[in-house]
Amino acid sequence: MSSARKFKAKQLRELRKKSKKDLLTQCDELKKELHQLRVAQVSGGAPAKVANIRTTRKNIARIYTIISQITKQKVREEYKRQKKTLLPLDLRQKLTRRERLRLPNEYRFKKTPKQRSLINKYPRRKFAVIDSSNYLSKNVRELNIKNVLSEKKSSNRYYQYLRKKQNASKSMKKKNKQYLRKKINKNKNEE
Repeated sequence: MSSARKFKAKQLRELRKKSKKDLLTQCDELKKELHQLRVAQVSGGAPAKVANIRTTRKNIARIYTIISQITKQKVREEYKRQKKTLLPLDLRQKLTRRERLRLPNEYRFKKTPKQRSLINKYPRRKFAVIDSSNYLSKNVRELNIKNVLSEKKSSNRYYQYLRKKQNASKSMKKKNKQYLRKKINKNKNEE
């Protein structure tokens, strides 16, 4: 087979079907051809032959790549058949360093107790985004903001603020009532 041209996709598919022995013999033929081309280059041969040196080298490399891919695939299948979980490094998925070192999914989003308490203490804030191109009246905007902020969730800051305000006003009313009762009782006792 002359390697005047680069292998095409169809030829590469055919090469993948061949055995390792056949591929190695074809590689030897290409190496002999490369040797002849190099001799022609030194002896001042035709420029067309000199131009074929690169494609011949690349074709040899392609055959070696196919051989390594086939052997790796066979070893992977063998490991799978034997049900081995840990593969040698060169047979594992390449991925990126970041993906290889990433925690497994069950631990990835796990929170420590301290993180959980901080999330509860400072929940994610909600913002009412109002489109400035639509000019709404002031009372409508206030109602929108109030509706967004006043969802009755214990984590909502506005809701907590309102509860504290209500509790404070209730306790003030109680204290005022108690104070008035004491005053009335004092006045009755004095009479």
